Amino acid sequence: MNLRQKLFNLIIGSLLILAAVIIIADPVVGVDILAGFLSITLVAAGIREIAFFFQLGRFMVGGKTVFYTGIIMMDAGILAGAVLLMSKFYVLLYLVGFFAFYGVVTLLRAREEMHFEGSGWKYRILYAVVDLVIAVACVFFIRSTEMMGYIYAGGLIFTALSRFALMRRRVVGVYIQ
Repeated sequence: MNLRQKLFNLIIGSLLILAAVIIIADPVVGVDILAGFLSITLVAAGIREIAFFFQLGRFMVGGKTVFYTGIIMMDAGILAGAVLLMSKFYVLLYLVGFFAFYGVVTLLRAREEMHFEGSGWKYRILYAVVDLVIAVACVFFIRSTEMMGYIYAGGLIFTALSRFALMRRRVVGVYIQ
């Protein structure tokens, strides 16, 4: 991992801890702020993917996947923005769904990496299990918006700590001569 990637992980991890502190301080307002941030981030990432497709991705093998990924990310961001206008319960339900979806995708990626005898599959399985446990715990406490906010904040802290741990991991570089 180069210095730029380590700095990026440090910034994202710090922002995640800040978001968790905001949610713990006031779960109702904090969740709205987080959902708004998630909406803006997903729309921006979708626009970036679509722009990449039109610049270079259309000439690549699998370039259409980049385009479709950008469309889906933009759509998820717009949906997150629309959910903000509804009650807090639906905002939290959307965020829990996001955690559950990410956990399932991470679990599938870990399974694929394990099949190809990669080195990071244990970390991915741990991350996926924690994401799924957080989603199930939020569903279990679905009647309490405040408790769901606290559980979600715990998930954000776990994500931030895992980013910090990822910064410390040594990666072997392959040099082609």
